[in-house]
Amino acid sequence: MQDTYNDQDGLTVKEFMEQNPRGVLSNMVDNICWSPTSLYDKHKTLDKSPLWQYYEDNTEYINKVWESKDL
Repeated sequence: MQDTYNDQDGLTVKEFMEQNPRGVLSNMVDNICWSPTSLYDKHKTLDKSPLWQYYEDNTEYINKVWESKDL
């Protein structure tokens, strides 16, 4: 997840987002796969997955990376 902000990089959040327009922020690993929209939201669906949303928003970039690595 090279597009996830990490404070050990020595950058501020603003600097990171300026250098990486695909950057995402998450404080919990659980939130990468599924983020509930309310306290009562218990059903895990793909449309509530930040990881899936990231893929949909950056499909062209991800496919280029995968092709360059023969994946």
